[in-house]
Amino acid sequence: MNRRGLLAVIAAAATAAGGCVADEGPTDDQSTGQSTDETLVEQFDTGPDRPECEKESEIIEVEQAGETYEYETAATVPYPPEPESFDEATIASFVEEFDNAYVRHDVLCRRRSGEILNVSHSVEETVTLDWQDEISHFLIFRAAGASAGLDDSGAMWEAGIGYSGVVYAIDETGVARAEFEDAAMLEPDQREDQAPDPLENGYLVAEF
Repeated sequence: MNRRGLLAVIAAAATAAGGCVADEGPTDDQSTGQSTDETLVEQFDTGPDRPECEKESEIIEVEQAGETYEYETAATVPYPPEPESFDEATIASFVEEFDNAYVRHDVLCRRRSGEILNVSHSVEETVTLDWQDEISHFLIFRAAGASAGLDDSGAMWEAGIGYSGVVYAIDETGVARAEFEDAAMLEPDQREDQAPDPLENGYLVAEF
């Protein structure tokens, strides 16, 4: 749990016990756009937590029905470097690129039998969430995951990838991320109200 989440638990416990919590200055408020004086990175107690490995593509030969076939396996792509600027268009593009790299690492860094041949990442929409001034938030609605591979017997499989959401928070100090699996079950105009805040319910995934 990040520090802000821990403080929220402490505050709730104090209120339930009939006590009070001292005013420690501005706090985040999605409904008003107010925010703390802390940078994004300062709101987390630990460093970045994200899947990390380097997996190159390779050509493999597989015997299928008495024939030999060649397949190229999927590869990781590097996480993007710090954005050159922090205007809305640039960082919206950055978080899409970052999410693609995150998904590929998440799929390919796991130990599993067989081989992954393709990792899909198809963005339907990226929405700017007007929650704070100093820290930008984006909701990405996309289909992402392993879409083709070979099982341990060499048989090929393909998978349809359903849409899901992910929310990113970003400022000039770093990036936080929170999965939003329920996004696909909501109407587009409902997603913003129910989207998780990565500063409360997510993880720090990059530090600049």
